[in-house]
Amino acid sequence: MKSIGGGGEAVGRTLGAAAFSAILAFASAAAAQVRDDAGRYETLIERVRAGDLGVDFQALRYAYAESPGYRPYRSPTDGLAGAMFRAYKAQDFDGAIEAANKILAINYLDIDAQVLCDLSYRMLSNAIAAEPCHDMAARLLRSIYESGDGRTPESAYQVIAEREEYSLLNAMGLAPIRQEFVSRDGHSFDARDVIDNATGETRTIYFNIDRPRRWLERRQGAPKR
Repeated sequence: MKSIGGGGEAVGRTLGAAAFSAILAFASAAAAQVRDDAGRYETLIERVRAGDLGVDFQALRYAYAESPGYRPYRSPTDGLAGAMFRAYKAQDFDGAIEAANKILAINYLDIDAQVLCDLSYRMLSNAIAAEPCHDMAARLLRSIYESGDGRTPESAYQVIAEREEYSLLNAMGLAPIRQEFVSRDGHSFDARDVIDNATGETRTIYFNIDRPRRWLERRQGAPKR
């Protein structure tokens, strides 16, 4: 009986060591993936900052969504965004630009900051300074607009943050009036009822929110709805 018990302990130690090694290997692979994702985003964003607007902006946004700095919810720029909009509304265009630049230093893909930077510089009659912001905003919006048509969940616009939904709707002249979460075939969507500011017509626009939902579930352990 002793030999059987001793063998069992040895097997247990062997299995424990194997499990521990597997955990270490998984952790190492996960860390390597994070480094790869961060490196891919940094490579693309440095090209853009250097003036290369020929990059694939959808790929750029998706790479950001896999980078360590990605924060689709409770972003550290939320407070700055409020200050930026208040400054612009008060016609403090220098203040709006200052706030926008602080946001862009954290997240260069923030569409609202690029738009307000563009508009504020133009209000100050500085079209040259406005142009890079305009070009960034236009390409970011186009990368969302061309990802679908928003008419059905299957053809939903692909977004990496809720703020992108508002940015696109605003650019399309649409005002959101109601939102509903939709889950279908393993995917997550925001279904937004909107009104056309020009015609008064209403319709529903769908946004695929798989990326922000995955981040939320992975980082905060949020249950799937």
